[in-house]
Amino acid sequence: MDFKALSRNDQIVLGAGLVVFIASFFPWYGTNVAFINVNINAWHSYSTFALLLVFIGVGVTAAAVFAKESLTSLPVGPRVLAAGLLALGTLLEVLRLITLHHGDGVGLKWGAYILVIAMVVATVFAVLSMRESGESIPGIGGGSAPTPPAA
Repeated sequence: MDFKALSRNDQIVLGAGLVVFIASFFPWYGTNVAFINVNINAWHSYSTFALLLVFIGVGVTAAAVFAKESLTSLPVGPRVLAAGLLALGTLLEVLRLITLHHGDGVGLKWGAYILVIAMVVATVFAVLSMRESGESIPGIGGGSAPTPPAA
């Protein structure tokens, strides 16, 4: 399948997923005090779990695009699942960045900002892709109310 044949939303989700992968290895958190320069990347603590959720979400999007007929039947559509995984992963990453110690020469590095921006972009366009596909979240809209039992 040609990448240009995909919808713009799917292209952006897949591209942002690639940017998240690359940015996860950039300096993410560290210190520059005197002659001490220590940096770590995003593969630490529960940020690793957030990254895995995002990659699984991008993978579900890729599967929905490139191998839709081979997907198993789930209670939710693949686009809803991808949007949910991306949103949860992004939320965990933002919480991780908020709870890190800042000050005294220690803080976030440029890679953290690129990572979060790419995660937010992937999440927003996954939600737009979900809305474009017509999939709905079970229990929220898109369906009729259950009929009451007969009296």
